[in-house]
Amino acid sequence: MAKKGRRNGPLDCRGRNIEEAEKERIRDEIEAAARIQAVSDIVASYPRGPGTLNFVIIDVQSWCRVAEGGRWVCMPAEVGVVEMSATQGIVREWHKLIHFGTVPLGYRHEMMTKRDREHRIPMDLDKLESDYVAIVDELLTFIAACVGPDFATGLRQHSVFVMPNRKDEVQESWRWLCNMTKTDEDRLEFFELPLLLSVMAKEVGRSRAAVTPSVRVAEGLLEKEHFSYSRNVACSVFHENEGCASSACALGRARSLAYHFCVYVCPLMEVRLLEKVHYPAEFDVSNVTGA
Repeated sequence: MAKKGRRNGPLDCRGRNIEEAEKERIRDEIEAAARIQAVSDIVASYPRGPGTLNFVIIDVQSWCRVAEGGRWVCMPAEVGVVEMSATQGIVREWHKLIHFGTVPLGYRHEMMTKRDREHRIPMDLDKLESDYVAIVDELLTFIAACVGPDFATGLRQHSVFVMPNRKDEVQESWRWLCNMTKTDEDRLEFFELPLLLSVMAKEVGRSRAAVTPSVRVAEGLLEKEHFSYSRNVACSVFHENEGCASSACALGRARSLAYHFCVYVCPLMEVRLLEKVHYPAEFDVSNVTGA
């Protein structure tokens, strides 16, 4: 039985206003349906099939993530981006290590804690870049160029795909860069990568009577760590600095997601998996595919 709040009306077992919780549920369902339709439109916009769709995967590594003024502030340390298609695998990459600039009061301890616990990127590394305007311009130029040979309609010029559990940190890092450069945050539109995998597999499966994964199953497929510790996945900086944790490399995570995407989708489309394209060099892909 619902509890009665003094001011806010009936509350559910979690202490939430029942009417507001229902409105939030309906709003979330509408937004989810809109995202599914948007991604479906993107996939359908390629007349020669979903395998020709070029799209961008993005991930970040951050110096710190701090709650401030009712929202999270995330200072990016690294941005890794790959452009790929199922048939071609990874076709382009973009990667930057980012200087933190002037450290706000109280942030340095958080930065050092995250560095020591997670990525171990040296804070005095000479490869850290601080021209934020150039970084944002390069990133947007890279993403805008990803329209593919069969581009028709539906693909937003600045669409990017992320994992759901990484989406907040990626968006917050993008917001930080936008604040530093007075760039409109809406220049990028973020979609969930498992949703794309599910929609693409469904589209391919129509002609092959294949069982297609739900979004949740697709997320599990992409979260596997078959490639995370491969020596040819992390960026050169993480290899050159022995203290850096290769599994924490943003470019390495983006590459790993691309490889997992290919390993699942390519067999559905009867596309042969190619070394250095669909999976890392010197990697026994049969351990993943069961081939």
